Amino acid sequence: MTISNLIKHPYTEDLNKEELIYREKIQPQEYSFDDVAKSVERLADGRMNLLPLLFKAVDFRGEMLELGAGSCWFGSVLSRLQSVDKIYCLDMSERILCDVAPHIMAHLEADGDKLIRVVGDFHKLYFEDGQFDHVVFDASLHHIPELNWNKVLGEVYRVLKPAGRVVAIREPFLSPIPTIRSWQRRTQGAHERRLGVTENLYTRREWDSKFRSVGFRSHFVAYVPLQPSKSVTAKEILKQAVKNSALRKLYSLLKPAYIIILDKA
Repeated sequence: MTISNLIKHPYTEDLNKEELIYREKIQPQEYSFDDVAKSVERLADGRMNLLPLLFKAVDFRGEMLELGAGSCWFGSVLSRLQSVDKIYCLDMSERILCDVAPHIMAHLEADGDKLIRVVGDFHKLYFEDGQFDHVVFDASLHHIPELNWNKVLGEVYRVLKPAGRVVAIREPFLSPIPTIRSWQRRTQGAHERRLGVTENLYTRREWDSKFRSVGFRSHFVAYVPLQPSKSVTAKEILKQAVKNSALRKLYSLLKPAYIIILDKA
């Protein structure tokens, strides 16, 4: 496999420096990024189960940009699609892009000729107006600082073609049930927040309002997350059954999960 190119864009003054320290020095230790086997093992956390539904909902093609790319697993998968010409995978952490991403790219047999790693932050995108057919996020959209939301999404809007799309997966959604929502706000991402990481939590209605505020129309594709396991458990059987039953609505109240698709209004 050809290892992709690496380019560097200047950081902006809006970069969360505490989050960069976490990504560069703390997270690699917590997640054993230095252990290639463990980095690969994390890919079996259920994310791959989402891909068939994702590829059914979205026709990925042309030139693409991934923001908050991390290990570049998502970009690696997308690079293998014949309809995709090129994908820039941008992340603030040079260490992760250089030390972790190449192993994940090799494991997933990424097309290194299509995939370009970019060190930078998403407050300023050094790309041309209307350059991309798709801008994608994997569990990174919620890391946009609240005060900088319009700036970041404005940049995304700018670099997207008129008929282009934003696609976000594995973002956290708050339950519409107040008691559960209150518990989520206290517990989800609490460790990272204490270390200065931006961890925003929104309901589906709040997400939609934020997208509309910067000129996007949003579409949410609901799904039931399914964690793979070595043996079939009662929990897994229940989740499989929920997919096509009346229990699906109840499950979505307890743990809502959506693919987010955004079009220019």
